[in-house]
Amino acid sequence: MITRRGFCAGVVGALACARDPAAKLTIALLPLLPTPDEATLAAVERLARELLGAVLLRLEPEPLPATAWYAPRRRHRAEVIVRVLESRVPSGAARILGVTAGDISTTQGEANDWGIFGLGTIGGRAAVASSHRIARSADDAAHARVMFSRVCVHELGHALGSPHCEEPGCLMQDMHGSVAVLDSSSDFCAATRALLAREGVRAR
Repeated sequence: MITRRGFCAGVVGALACARDPAAKLTIALLPLLPTPDEATLAAVERLARELLGAVLLRLEPEPLPATAWYAPRRRHRAEVIVRVLESRVPSGAARILGVTAGDISTTQGEANDWGIFGLGTIGGRAAVASSHRIARSADDAAHARVMFSRVCVHELGHALGSPHCEEPGCLMQDMHGSVAVLDSSSDFCAATRALLAREGVRAR
């Protein structure tokens, strides 16, 4: 568990932080096996704290839900993962984010099983993100961590009520299957930030 730089260790510590008047949002972070490495998880926590003003509650790693396994493509269905996570939001947390290095997919357009970076239901309580495909577009491990952390915050943005945004450079832009969009998208635009504020997000 991370215990420095303002992050909380374990359930008790995180809920104590959540009672701090300065804390606006508590997000449970659930590593799903196979999990991203510690440096990647720490990057996700840092960016969620920076852009969403969030307190991160790190849960113990768990396997990806067996009910989400899609045998024909040997990967897990993201919408099933999200449904499972919706029922797993711990007391004291507003949202839960599952993070994995395993491959995930969903139905998109005419494609029955399309590999994706992440999925979050607009206005829901859960989201999931996968680092599996990001390394293909990343320059190196550090670049991959940056892009994955942005995917995670993008999916949390959906769960917090934000749709895709047309503003160039906004973190809520539709990636259209290419994580390279995130190279120029490091923050929310003013309109998205205002929308999130109406949903109770008070970052910075």
